[in-house]
Amino acid sequence: VEPNMLTNRTNNATILRDEFTKLGYSKNQIEAFVATSMAESRLDATSKNLGTVEKPEDSHGLFQFNRRRGEGKGFEINQLQNPYFQIMKIHDAISTRPELAFFKNNPDASADDLIVDFNKSYYRPAGIRGQEKQDERKAYIPYARRELDKLEQDQIQVASP
Repeated sequence: VEPNMLTNRTNNATILRDEFTKLGYSKNQIEAFVATSMAESRLDATSKNLGTVEKPEDSHGLFQFNRRRGEGKGFEINQLQNPYFQIMKIHDAISTRPELAFFKNNPDASADDLIVDFNKSYYRPAGIRGQEKQDERKAYIPYARRELDKLEQDQIQVASP
């Protein structure tokens, strides 16, 4: 991926849409992915979060994989900033982890239900078990839907690597 393309929201939304579509995900699942990426990184693949002194992190990419613990452990920053890499890691997790069975097996569930399940079962951001954090995540769905609808209207596509 070209470095100047990593910060382009439209480009990154297009990559998410196209790649998750190729992998067989539904429109509602893709809305949940795009909404999660909006919440985590504002659709900026170069986004990073180093956390705080009390709770240090080393999170990078569209989905903020944490190198200290979790999905980013053992990987280089340039890998984590590659949207295709994070997409495949997410797909592998959904394909193999029992805790992601609802997300995997219910592609026609509402995007609201899918984003909550995906965040509870995969991301586990602080507070996700509480209604306030769940509502915060669900609030990104209309923005994700709008971004994806715009891509459809403009018929935007990005070449795969």
